[in-house]
Amino acid sequence: MELNDNVKQQAQILKEKVKKMFQSSTNQSIMQKLSFIDLLQRFGISYHFQPEINETLEQIYKTSTKDKSISEDGDHNFLALLFRLLRHQGYQISSSVFENFKNEQGNFNIILANDIQGLYNLYEAAQLRTYEDDILEEVCNFSKTHLKLLASQTNPSLATQINHCLRHPLNKTVLRFETRYHMTTYEQDSSHNKTLLTFAKVDFNILQKMHRKEIGVITK
Repeated sequence: MELNDNVKQQAQILKEKVKKMFQSSTNQSIMQKLSFIDLLQRFGISYHFQPEINETLEQIYKTSTKDKSISEDGDHNFLALLFRLLRHQGYQISSSVFENFKNEQGNFNIILANDIQGLYNLYEAAQLRTYEDDILEEVCNFSKTHLKLLASQTNPSLATQINHCLRHPLNKTVLRFETRYHMTTYEQDSSHNKTLLTFAKVDFNILQKMHRKEIGVITK
């Protein structure tokens, strides 16, 4: 169960390639940077790039917020992801930005209900609410209701993904246990980054072997 040198070398080469992707992302949009960080976290490989993640989120925090409120313009999908990653990083971000998605009657715009990815990010953002975040309680109820409705109307494959999101929100689960699921889902996307996905799989297998070895030693 020992790791051979070829596997270690492959992992190191892939890691450096992914790090270069991160370092070359200076010309990318904020959404692209956030999406990349989100993938690293979902795949359980963010610990390899924590300094780069910290620096990137610090820069985004400085340019996209003012007085602890998000000042960046964008749609609900982008703003929900921005809010979640910054608050998860420890920044004290106001949830007032979600008030912008309401109409004059005080209800969330119904157009939000048809965007599955946007509902995903709204639901995930709502999981970081505190007792002061009444608006996030409303966001949670709205996104959950419409995700359940979409799950009942769509194909079985997509319905399974929606139900998984509802049962296992990122902030309330151990991501290491969810890594395989997120990699499988990502691989089904024809535009997936092969280098990133390969590194995630190699790293997952390395950690699995290490854990098995540790369990073997403990049981002996």
